[in-house]
Amino acid sequence: MRHILAGIVLLALVVISYIIFSKFAEKPLSNDREVSELDNQIADLELSQIKSSPQRFNSAEEAFKASKEAVEKYDIEFIESFTLPVNCSWCNEFYNKIRNLLLTEELTSEAKNFYAELLAVSGNPSNLDFLLELYASLKTSSDKEFVRNALELIVANDEVLEWLGEKLNSVEDPALKESILAGITNQDSVKAIEILYDYLLKSPDPSSDDLKGLGLSEAVPPDEALGFLVEKFKASDSKYRKYIAAAILNNGLEGIKKFSDLLATDEGKLLVSDFEYLSGHVVFDPEIEAYLTDVLNKGNDTQKLFAKTVIDSFNSLRDELEQGPDGEDNEEDK
Repeated sequence: MRHILAGIVLLALVVISYIIFSKFAEKPLSNDREVSELDNQIADLELSQIKSSPQRFNSAEEAFKASKEAVEKYDIEFIESFTLPVNCSWCNEFYNKIRNLLLTEELTSEAKNFYAELLAVSGNPSNLDFLLELYASLKTSSDKEFVRNALELIVANDEVLEWLGEKLNSVEDPALKESILAGITNQDSVKAIEILYDYLLKSPDPSSDDLKGLGLSEAVPPDEALGFLVEKFKASDSKYRKYIAAAILNNGLEGIKKFSDLLATDEGKLLVSDFEYLSGHVVFDPEIEAYLTDVLNKGNDTQKLFAKTVIDSFNSLRDELEQGPDGEDNEEDK
C-alpha cells in the first residue's frame, strides 16, 4: 500500500510539474535560453502592473532623490517605471542628472549597473547615445562591462530600433556589437525581426551568433512578423533557412503551423538534417503537442518526421521531470 500511495504522489507531482512548465515555458526547458524566456514572461506580467514614472513622481528632483534610495536595494521596480515613459515633462532633466552622476568616479559598480540600466530601458535616443559615448571613454573591458550589460536590456520602439540597427552595422568593437545585437534580439516587434534578418545576411558567422543566443534564430517574433519570415524563408539562400525557420518556430503554435506548411515545399524538405536543432525551438505545450500528433497522423513524410522529432524531445523532457537530480526515479525504494 505504501508503494501504491508513493506512486500516486509521484504521478501527481509529475502532472503538476508538466502543467506548470506547459503553461509558462516559451521553449523546452533544456537550456539557459528557455529559462531566460520564462523569466521574461514573468517580468512582462510584472511590468504591466508597475506605475510609470510620471505617475509616481512630480518632478526630476523628486525622482532623483528617490533614485538614491532605490539604488541602495537595486529596486528593479524603480528602473522599470522608467520604461518608455510617455507625457513626462521632467524626464529629460532627470536623465541629465543620472548621466552626470555616471560620469563621476565615486559610484560603486552596482550603482553604475543600476543607473545604466535605467537609461537603457528609457528608450530615449539621447540616453543611448550617452551610453555609447561613455563606453568609448572607458579604458578597460572590465570598466566597460556595465555599459554592455545595460545595452542588452534596451527597451525600444521602432524609432529606437532603427537607431540600434544603424549602430549594429557601424560599431567595430565585437563585445559592444554583441550587446547591441542582444538588445535587438530581446525585442518582440516586426521592426526588430526585419533588422535581425538584414543582419543575418551580413553576419560573418551566423552559427556563432546562434550559439551565443543572439540574432534572428533566438528572437520570438509576433504573429504579425510571420508573413515576412515565411516570405524570406522561401527567397533566401539555403544557408540561412534554418535560422529563419528557428525564428518562425519560436513564435509558438501559429509559427509551427506556418513551418509545417513550409515542409510541404521543396525548400522546406531540405531542412531534414536540421530537425534535431529546430526541435529545440518548439514550445513544450499540450496544445502544440496535440497539433503535432495530428500532423504525425495526417502529414506528408517530411512533416511527420519533424513532428516525431519534436514529440520525442517532449517525451525526453517528461522523462527528465520524472527523474531526480541524480537521474534516478523520484520514488521510494521498493
